Amino acid sequence: MRAFSVVFRSIRDFYEEMFLLVSLSIVWWVPVIAITVLVLPLARSLPSWLVGAAVAVLAVLLAPLTTGLCQIGYRIAYELRVDSSFFKESVREFFWPSVKLGLLNVVILVTIIVNLLFYARFPGTLRLITILWIYVLIMWGAAQLYLFPLLIEQQEPRVLMAVRNAAVLVLTRPLFTLIVLLLAFILTALCTVLPVLLILIWPGLMALISTRALAVILEEARAMAPQDQHRDDGDGNDEGEE
Repeated sequence: MRAFSVVFRSIRDFYEEMFLLVSLSIVWWVPVIAITVLVLPLARSLPSWLVGAAVAVLAVLLAPLTTGLCQIGYRIAYELRVDSSFFKESVREFFWPSVKLGLLNVVILVTIIVNLLFYARFPGTLRLITILWIYVLIMWGAAQLYLFPLLIEQQEPRVLMAVRNAAVLVLTRPLFTLIVLLLAFILTALCTVLPVLLILIWPGLMALISTRALAVILEEARAMAPQDQHRDDGDGNDEGEE
């Protein structure tokens, strides 16, 4: 039920901060529109690798803007004051870590897809390795939920640490993660029915869902920590009495 609460509260948060999040969602789409305008008319005449490179560049350019949206989502999740200045400050402060994370994200995704296509060509037993890479692709897709919010949570943003922790969260909270992703996918599908919703709502809403999902997991972890500490102290006292 926590997964449903994450999504419903994110929708409520978007409604309460609609004017800010709609404007920032439009800003997020600016690189997408720019790259599309430049590449789409030439897409048929350009080699496929160049089109793929343009998509990769776009993913890297979107990374700082995604981090900025996640900063807004972070502040909303923890009931802090929000305005556009926090978005600008976050884009500036996390620019290079975000770019590195976006680039690493592209490299990992390309590596997974290349291996998936490579092993899919083989017949027989060797082709079963494709199943492993499909699983890795699903897990990496699920990790996208936590990547950029984890960058915000760190006192010193470290890309590899964010990637590692995102993978750990997916493996340790698989049901919660998959339910949140399923609900996010349903909302994405609803937004694509009306493209204007995709532009005005989707980026901000996805950032809210991601940051609130991470906040729920961290809150549960922090709630468990004092109990574990108390249990350890109790064990220590018992040993002392013996």
